[in-house]
Amino acid sequence: MSSCTLGNSSFPSSGGKTIDKKRRRETTTTRAASREEFLLVNNNTTIDDDEDEDETTFARATTRPPTRTIETTGEKVLRDRLKPAAWTRRAAVAMMMTTTTTASKTTAKENNTNTNTSSASAYIEKYFEQGPFSVRQLPKVEHVSASVYPLCTGIACRLSVKALVPFPPPVNPDELFPVQGSTSSAAKKDSFIPGEITKKALFPLAVFTPGFLVDAESYDFLARRLCSFGYVVLRYDKSESINETLDDVVSASLLEDLITWASYGSGTLSNIVDSEEVLLIGHSRGGKISALESLFDERVKCLALVDPVDNTQYAPLGPGFPSAVMGMESDDREKKKFGPPATLVIGGLKGGECAPLGSNYANFFKAAQVAKKMYQQKSEEPWGFTLDCGHFDFLDEKSFIQSSVCDVGNLNDKVTKEITAAAIAFHADQTFRSKNSSNSSSSSSDISNARKAFFEQSKMTFGDNSLVELV
Repeated sequence: MSSCTLGNSSFPSSGGKTIDKKRRRETTTTRAASREEFLLVNNNTTIDDDEDEDETTFARATTRPPTRTIETTGEKVLRDRLKPAAWTRRAAVAMMMTTTTTASKTTAKENNTNTNTSSASAYIEKYFEQGPFSVRQLPKVEHVSASVYPLCTGIACRLSVKALVPFPPPVNPDELFPVQGSTSSAAKKDSFIPGEITKKALFPLAVFTPGFLVDAESYDFLARRLCSFGYVVLRYDKSESINETLDDVVSASLLEDLITWASYGSGTLSNIVDSEEVLLIGHSRGGKISALESLFDERVKCLALVDPVDNTQYAPLGPGFPSAVMGMESDDREKKKFGPPATLVIGGLKGGECAPLGSNYANFFKAAQVAKKMYQQKSEEPWGFTLDCGHFDFLDEKSFIQSSVCDVGNLNDKVTKEITAAAIAFHADQTFRSKNSSNSSSSSSDISNARKAFFEQSKMTFGDNSLVELV
């Protein structure tokens, strides 16, 4: 039997070799060198001192090839992405966790976008239906616009006013005691709640100016739809005929007097009307008169022009008949320091001679864009669209003469009125009741997205060819 000598003692050796202290030191030195070589081969990887790796791990490393023989496809891809950084399984796991987190955030963002789109669609859809308020019509009032004298005298100063007022619907008992966390309660946080408006006891005032010699009752559908969303709507007829017409300056003055009367002079209306939130709606010549009044009246915050008509051969530019388009494009800042109102322009493609080129909706929309550029921080971008309809297709009923003189469009009359009514109510709410009504870039983006949702909803309901956006 061979023996192993250690110091002055000798012990039996299982391998038949003699190992002394010197050879033990050489073995330890060889292991240390092998460790350094192993780390250098593997992309100069360093290991922190606090990882507490034991000597056994590095001893086994000296008997293994310097490259990894077991590597999944995912690890290989991650290793390639990590170069020239060190490849370690810890880094791979960290990378995989980061990728998973990013994917989760992307999925959550997409889900949130889809939810917002669905919510926006539901928000827009309500405008194509009757609003939450009941509509009450007050008795007709004969109002004399004394403040317009001497521009008008006698019967010419008289207006026949018909007012529609919103009436809150009956209270739902379930709304008095809502269940916390219920779907209905959560949905109402971002929805239109009549109670929130009636608590203020003030409604925005909307004044509808009809076209030349068109009865105000002809816009009953549009007026009632707007009133059902919480607006006091005035329609009025002037005392004029085809032989005795009032010029545009007098007509705009009568409109100004009517706004003041409704805000302060009428006991019934002045108690529920917000005199600083006025919407003017006008069709044909009424659109021009509404635009003229908005140039000088800072109470007018919102403007809706339905197939408006400026000066034509029947009402040429001259004394008493200024151009509303030129007024909107004017840079006279002393005339209107408060900026233009939020403007909606709706045009009929088959206006024909009733709304001739050069005086129709396209000129008004361009003028609104020019006005916006001059007052960047004081109003929202104007918007609008065209419908394949005639000039008088916006009325509830057309007379034989109106149908004979003006062209008729291909779009169904009912669809024309539905889209127009929805657009006016939506435009008014965006101006007066939007949570993002401040003139910031984020609110402008929100309003732009809401308008896109309106177009999408209209096309989804009535077809892709129902309307074309004005740009």
